[in-house]
Amino acid sequence: MSKKDMKVKVFIRKRKISLAPNSSLLEYDKKHLWCLRVEQRRIEEEFIPEEDRDLLNTVREIADKIGLEIRIINVDSLFGELLTKLNGINKYSALIIGNKKFVGKISKRDLESILKDMGE
Repeated sequence: MSKKDMKVKVFIRKRKISLAPNSSLLEYDKKHLWCLRVEQRRIEEEFIPEEDRDLLNTVREIADKIGLEIRIINVDSLFGELLTKLNGINKYSALIIGNKKFVGKISKRDLESILKDMGE
């Protein structure tokens, strides 16, 4: 399999965590005291689990050296959930290189050897 044909899909969990509950802000217009405006505010932050972040960083580092195309798939999105079902992934972190699936933590050395074997 050539480098052009080899695509790397990385399945990660990227969640939004609510840091503060929904809060309402009540404001009024100084000219017209009867005119009130209510605004809903929510404070959220994106969170990637450490295991997923480590896998993603390892794959990016190796792909930059070799020149591979990486596709990052967020399994918490609707589109990502559909792709995980189509690819038969049910545990995370997961990685698909070409037609082979790898689930769980993969060391940098193992990943380099897998890519080298598939490239030949």
